[in-house]
Amino acid sequence: MGYIQLLYDWDFAASRESFEKAIKYNPNHAFTYCWYGQYFQVVKDDKKRLELTQMAIEREPLNPVIMAVHAKSLKINGAPDEARALVERAIENHSECSLPLKRRALWYFKDGKYAKALPLYRKIKALQPDRIWAQAGEAMCLLKLGEDEQKAQATLDLILSKADSGEELIPPGLMIWIHRNLGEPEKAYRWVKHSVERRYPLAAWLHSNDDDDEGSLPDRIRVKKILEPVGMQKYKAGLNKK
Repeated sequence: MGYIQLLYDWDFAASRESFEKAIKYNPNHAFTYCWYGQYFQVVKDDKKRLELTQMAIEREPLNPVIMAVHAKSLKINGAPDEARALVERAIENHSECSLPLKRRALWYFKDGKYAKALPLYRKIKALQPDRIWAQAGEAMCLLKLGEDEQKAQATLDLILSKADSGEELIPPGLMIWIHRNLGEPEKAYRWVKHSVERRYPLAAWLHSNDDDDEGSLPDRIRVKKILEPVGMQKYKAGLNKK
């Protein structure tokens, strides 16, 4: 319930209350701590976020989803080497789980290591051919590497066309990532606005400090202005008065 209230209802106070109740009733459920940590990711309390994802991984140290989420917490809290090692261990031990693969691919891509990101996107495609973001990731890597450029551009054009026409539901975060990497920032910002207007979960995620996710954009002031209807600033202002 707390996760739904956070991402779909944008009721941050109710979300926190639900997570606290869940922990009280079952203090050993790893994913409660994991998702509660993501609440603190959204409200930009990264130290508390790390504390909670640490509690999650202590309860399920071999769960690949929790490993990937905790790795993000480590990275944003200044432990990138530990974060990378954890994700790579998750990939080694759980080679069919897409989340650690995606996390590592995004980090490689952000670092400009497209040749290392490419096989990870291809592996995800092989595991889950319908993953549209894996198709986009492969195509974008090929463009950056100057390989199979016509085919890669055609793949991206098809994704963009389907999203713009509404023919297929394409994640807004992916659209932001594609337009940003194609050098089309205005189109990317329009998808931020679209996320708010359509009440996509992305509108909550975009408040976080993470700069390596698909939906991240450089002009934080502009993003913050677009996100005002989500109510995060008002909620945090109320917390500060207490």
